[in-house]
Amino acid sequence: KMDGDNDQREEPSDMGMMLGNANVSGIGTARRHFASFLSVMNDIDPAKYPHRAYDKNSIPVDFFTPELIGRFGTYLMEEVKVKKLYAFHSYISKTKKFLTMDYRGRGMTMFDGEQEWYRSLRSNAMRLYMDRLPPGGKLVENAPAMTENDLQIMCEMLFEMNTVESNENRCMLIMDLQLLGRISEVKELKYQKLAFKKTKHRTTLNVGIDRKKQAVQHDPSTVLHAFEWLSCFLHSLGTMISVNKPTGDNIFPSLQNTNESQYCNRLLLSLFERWQEQNDDDIDDQDEDEGLTRNLKSHSPRRGGAEMADEHPHISPSWVAPRGGWSIDRIQAMFAYICGSAKTDLKVARVLSGWPSTDAGGICPTIDCIPPESRETFRRYASVLMGSVSGIGMAIKTTLTCVLLLHHEKVEAQFPDHRLVTTMYDSLDTAGATQQQMEMWISCVNQDFIQQNGQYLNGSALVGDAAHHSIHEMLQQMARGMAGQTQMLVNVLRELQTLNGKVNGFERKFEE
Repeated sequence: KMDGDNDQREEPSDMGMMLGNANVSGIGTARRHFASFLSVMNDIDPAKYPHRAYDKNSIPVDFFTPELIGRFGTYLMEEVKVKKLYAFHSYISKTKKFLTMDYRGRGMTMFDGEQEWYRSLRSNAMRLYMDRLPPGGKLVENAPAMTENDLQIMCEMLFEMNTVESNENRCMLIMDLQLLGRISEVKELKYQKLAFKKTKHRTTLNVGIDRKKQAVQHDPSTVLHAFEWLSCFLHSLGTMISVNKPTGDNIFPSLQNTNESQYCNRLLLSLFERWQEQNDDDIDDQDEDEGLTRNLKSHSPRRGGAEMADEHPHISPSWVAPRGGWSIDRIQAMFAYICGSAKTDLKVARVLSGWPSTDAGGICPTIDCIPPESRETFRRYASVLMGSVSGIGMAIKTTLTCVLLLHHEKVEAQFPDHRLVTTMYDSLDTAGATQQQMEMWISCVNQDFIQQNGQYLNGSALVGDAAHHSIHEMLQQMARGMAGQTQMLVNVLRELQTLNGKVNGFERKFEE
């Protein structure tokens, strides 16, 4: 059974409010095909099929039978020549939906419950489409899943491009994967629906997203990435806001007034071609897992994010489903009552951001780690850096500023001429702050990050190739950043040395 086939909830009279533009458009197309089908059947047998067009006000409910819907299926295959099975199923499903809506309260019971005829119609269609497949053909050509490696490669290319559009595109791809979103849903995201939440054990940025297909609203959590700043959602959002200085309500203005799927497909193709050109001499020597996946589509981030979450041994599929807006009928409602969706969603968020544990980690530094005497200056700096974005409060501005400062030294070392680097320095004078204060803030957010999260980082996050720095380099960086705060440095070094011993012990066990 497909999403919501037997959902009997009350629906508003305004179809557009409930279904969203994409679904209304699909239902409109199905309705037109059904009307054309009635006209054809009227020409064949006017006595049995007396209605030449679809009119809910004049056609009695007993006219609609399983046999009629079956003939409509044949019409879709033979006359409309619907080529893909998923398109056929979509037309049948949307026909069921508009008939159920149009005849609510008028005795339309044909689709109620688990109807064997409806299942048979769909399964018979699958067999017919399979029989018509050419050699080597597939019923469904799924878009390949976007991997963590794909996201990292593309985010690096986009950051290196150093343009307003590339900053936006980087944030869009990360957000799409993090939210397990459809690109049509990501298109509608607004700054006003971002909410910063902080407790003793978590700091999250929650993103309000409308799941139009299911007609529900979610606010999934996002957390700081464990070790990859390039594919960190919070860093990409902070970069986009600080450099682009957006003024509108939409988080992704480039997706407005265009076909969002085509835009995303063009972006992914152009990034693959760019990567291919840059690595032309090395492609034949690379392992499949090292390169960029071919033929990524707008659906690839959604599928890739779901696979990343599902691969973690401590993540249940029932936790992934609500984050992506997938319906598991009424079973999902039960899980929501028992487990609490916010808690389980945070577990999925940690996995999608590289944290080894589903229960801890991802605590983002906030203004609370800045010395009290410096906080007012820090707020001015964050306000200047982030600009006057509609719907963004000071809590979000200061937290995103902390994220940018946390990774500033690595960004400046790798991309010294990037607009983000110059923007962060240029904002100091306007805010009445100094570079010495900035260095002190960098020290504070690094200390806070290690204190809050160090024990939850595993060996790969601290010493693996993916992090691009060893634990010794981290120690050196921390030492440079914490000059003048000796006691704190000693405490942090002890924690890191203990962690390093655990990592070495793990590596020895692994080698054995």
